[in-house]
Amino acid sequence: MRATVRAWLQGDDPERRERLLTLLDELDVMVAEETFLDLMSANERRERLESLMHGNDIEVVDAWFVHIHRAAKQLALRLLGKALAELVRLRNECGARTDSHITSIEQAVNALLDADGPSIMSAVKDAAGYLSKLYIKAGTPHKRNKPFDRCEEMAPLNSGEWVSLQEFASGDVNADVTRQLALVRTTLDIVTESTALYKATKKERNAIDFDDMMELTRAMLRRLDISADVQRGIRFLMVDEFQDTSPVQYDIIRLLVPDLYSASTSSSVNLFIVGDAKQSIYGFRSADVRLFLQATREIINANHRNGIGRGIESENAIHEVAEESEDSGYVVLSDSYRMSSNLFPVLNGICE
Repeated sequence: MRATVRAWLQGDDPERRERLLTLLDELDVMVAEETFLDLMSANERRERLESLMHGNDIEVVDAWFVHIHRAAKQLALRLLGKALAELVRLRNECGARTDSHITSIEQAVNALLDADGPSIMSAVKDAAGYLSKLYIKAGTPHKRNKPFDRCEEMAPLNSGEWVSLQEFASGDVNADVTRQLALVRTTLDIVTESTALYKATKKERNAIDFDDMMELTRAMLRRLDISADVQRGIRFLMVDEFQDTSPVQYDIIRLLVPDLYSASTSSSVNLFIVGDAKQSIYGFRSADVRLFLQATREIINANHRNGIGRGIESENAIHEVAEESEDSGYVVLSDSYRMSSNLFPVLNGICE
């Protein structure tokens, strides 16, 4: 990706150079890099943004801000993590009274982890507020901080990252639709070129990455002769941690178990999935927790087509089926042996 950016800056095309400089001026280098890497590592998100470019401008800008806000969130978490590590170090090494600061930083981290959609930027602003009590604008620590009098100074933050976070916290992001559309196109052009270069490098080295493994597997299983042959070798297919399944991964499962989506097809594969929607943590890898509920509904309905239990029309009826009978194939494991019972009400309240 950096090779592509360098080519845009140092090449003979002044228009491309100007487009890139405008993007960096709007987003800052650190956030632009986060956005490039985010789109390069998530093919589905990139393809969705590309497809939206041919449709409604407002939808494009909304999808664009999702990526920008995600980058701001990751930036804030990274800086909070560095500050937290320094506060803990000072407390342990020289007895600095940093407990109140540590608590504030931990609260900011938890708020960011829980934040989604419109609430992300509010949590980013709060995070910057906490950090501004410890660091000045250049990212260096405040010289006078009474709890730290007996200790050496905290290590400084990266000045570029700190400035970027402050700009996000101030809401200094141009919301003009035309301008944002130009930024989206510049970003997609750079990501497309970087991705092409990355693919060429992989081909030259005869290598594939994790995304390739999934996409090539899906493409292979779309050939009916291959998927049928693979199915014959599987009697039971178990997928653990299903709440962290991505759309590509679910496509692979459905190609191996066609009974899930079609009454006219059948296979010898019996599917068993295990998961907990409240433990979904792989959104950054395109996991979609909604697929867990979709798969649960499809399994219940597949069982119903085979004469087991009753069918349902929506995910809202899943728990009703479980309360009636386990014959549907849906079993709730309500007992935990790894957590104090006192924590359950708190965690359930957060997730709800």
